[in-house]
Amino acid sequence: MALMIDEAMFKIGGDALGRKGVKQKRVNKITKELMQFRKETRMNVSLTTSGSVEKGKRVLGALGKDYAETPRQVLAGTGGHKIIAAWDKGLEPFGTAACQVLVTHEDISDERTGRALAQTHKSIHEAGIIPVYNQNDPIAIRDHNNELLKMDQGADNDWLAADLAVRVGVQAVFFLTKSVDGFMKDGELESRVHADDVPSLQRYLYKSEGQGTGGMASKLEAAAHVARAGKLAFIGSVDASYIDIFHNRTGTQVVQ
Repeated sequence: MALMIDEAMFKIGGDALGRKGVKQKRVNKITKELMQFRKETRMNVSLTTSGSVEKGKRVLGALGKDYAETPRQVLAGTGGHKIIAAWDKGLEPFGTAACQVLVTHEDISDERTGRALAQTHKSIHEAGIIPVYNQNDPIAIRDHNNELLKMDQGADNDWLAADLAVRVGVQAVFFLTKSVDGFMKDGELESRVHADDVPSLQRYLYKSEGQGTGGMASKLEAAAHVARAGKLAFIGSVDASYIDIFHNRTGTQVVQ
């Protein structure tokens, strides 16, 4: 049976929004491409975004405060609403808005809160607005493997996007980065890799995600998880045509 695709989730890395914090010009460019994708495919789109920690550093720095010892959770809480404001501003010209949803892996895996999350996700789209997810860092204590997080480390939003897609029923997930066009093997872009081959690809991986916590390793692993769940998974450049990534004309598709 062919997969019916009516929604795509885009995980946008922190580096894609600006090397030194979120740049509105970058957000506007990405938003324009997202809305073009939505128009051409008639799919709903959702976002999982990074960048809150770097934005928090910028906010505290502008106030003349030393953030070197500030816990990541505090930085994320300080910068998170600024990220949403940037997405909101980018979406406004297209007649829609951002709906912020802060979640943890525990929220997603718990049956009761997971069902509530799926219903809320559906209601957001019915309202004609765009769900924008981020890790709820101030209260997050466990990662996707149910292991305790170190309190000075942020959870990887690649895995958050993967787990969310499975929970709320998204059929396609795009893991977008600023640094590369997809998975590179010996300097060449691989258009397709198999989920079962991901563990053996470690020696080829580039960890060049700039300010984000998720490198290519986490993107491949999260994409493999999505593919094993029977969904479409893509890794590509945030500056590419998302339609081209979807049709495998650029980027890397991870398949079951």
